[in-house]
Amino acid sequence: MIHAINVGPNAIRIGEKKLRKNEMAPIVSGQIIELFPYSFTVELPEQVIETGNPFDREYADLLGKIHLDLLRRMDLSMRGSSEREESEEYQKNLEFQIEELAKAREGIA
Repeated sequence: MIHAINVGPNAIRIGEKKLRKNEMAPIVSGQIIELFPYSFTVELPEQVIETGNPFDREYADLLGKIHLDLLRRMDLSMRGSSEREESEEYQKNLEFQIEELAKAREGIA
């Protein structure tokens, strides 16, 4: 079974269950995940294959850390504002911030 863990500072919703920071819930195919301002529908394969590759876990951990760093850096004051999401300047800044965080985490100059 696959589980979701809320590692962010804000609550998320997995189906009908609200998860606060560090809470966990199982995920099933067809379930909706709400991560403000987005909603995602989960589509899982019938069978999950575990690779046992430590790189997979390291990569997932790195992505999680970059996401948390990005949340700390970005201006979230316009939450839910289409002005922010549709702004080309905002999108370019977001891409720049992601690249900078990834370089810093990997020690890339």
